[in-house]
Amino acid sequence: MSATGTPSFHEPSLATKMGRGVEDFVSGATEKASHIREKYLDDVWTAARGYVSENPGKTVLVAAAVGFVLGSFMRRR
Repeated sequence: MSATGTPSFHEPSLATKMGRGVEDFVSGATEKASHIREKYLDDVWTAARGYVSENPGKTVLVAAAVGFVLGSFMRRR
């Protein structure tokens, strides 16, 4: 605003400043969510691989059971 209280055309309006702030916030939040999602998936994958390495017999039996159940559901449709 100028000294007379009228808006100056050289400085951005409050709405423009707020819009930029919201855009910055959303961009930062999106980046953070993406990072958290990637980290979570990496942790889950690492844990799953560790479990399979430690319990190969159980893993095969569970996979067979899941395959049998899914096959039964698919056959009924």
